[in-house]
Amino acid sequence: IEMLFNIISEKDQQIKISKEENVQNIAKNDEQSKNLLAKLNENDRKNEMLLGKLNEKNQQTKNLLAKSNENDRKIEMLLGKLHEKDQQLEDFKIDADKRLKDVELQLITEKENNSIILNKMNKQKQIISSI
Repeated sequence: IEMLFNIISEKDQQIKISKEENVQNIAKNDEQSKNLLAKLNENDRKNEMLLGKLNEKNQQTKNLLAKSNENDRKIEMLLGKLHEKDQQLEDFKIDADKRLKDVELQLITEKENNSIILNKMNKQKQIISSI
């Protein structure tokens, strides 16, 4: 009986030790869980902050894209005006060339007329000189 009593006491002691170890392990696990939860909460907070920054950058990108599109429209409009001015300049050059040719023809005609008049005057001068 004493032997059984000793065995039971020893088993009780082992159970007590096991219980204490379990309680310590549970406490340790609880502490680790609290630390991990705190880290998880901190990571969530950081993720929220990063998400806010990402949303801000996305909005900036959208704004820049809208500005770029507006600039593209302005460039297209200016290119259209430039093309129109190029056409006007080309038309002006054609008109100026035509006027220049007209003036050149007029000068040639006047020169020919002046030559004819000069020849007549020289003939009249010869006639008068011979008299």
